[in-house]
Amino acid sequence: MAELQAKAGDTRSALATLAQLAQLDSLNRYAYYSQYVQVAEKGGDPAARLRGLEGMAQANPKDPEPPHKLAESYLSAGDAKTAERWVERGLRADPRNAYLFLLKGDCLARQSQEDQAVAAYERAKADPSWATVAQQRIWQLRPPESQEEKLKREFFGKSKNTTPAEPAEQ
Repeated sequence: MAELQAKAGDTRSALATLAQLAQLDSLNRYAYYSQYVQVAEKGGDPAARLRGLEGMAQANPKDPEPPHKLAESYLSAGDAKTAERWVERGLRADPRNAYLFLLKGDCLARQSQEDQAVAAYERAKADPSWATVAQQRIWQLRPPESQEEKLKREFFGKSKNTTPAEPAEQ
């Protein structure tokens, strides 16, 4: 029924039917919410898409995909704190998920928590698939030093440590 409603362009009815089916058939709840998300996307209803993703996350808490999609959506909307909550939920399900660490770094960077963001990006770098992206994000926060800057830091850093302090004038 929901499929026919969606094909007829009646997005609202299709979503209502899928939500009802998800409540009635708990064994297939995840699949209904997945269809709900697809119908919402096709119908251009971002709020319904979020509701569907939240339903998917509740139906299968061990699946990291809904939390990362929710985190992406909230980050795009400028809500880094809510995005971070979804990232944390996803990391509870999959504590080694590099993409979730990348998103965590993005959340923290938007909250001006640079050190924590870099630490999250470093965790993402552990996965070769995400290493390049994570390194780029680190460099966005902390640009790499040029060779000249490194030499200056080393030279002046050493001279500060080796120069005795001058006595204060009376």
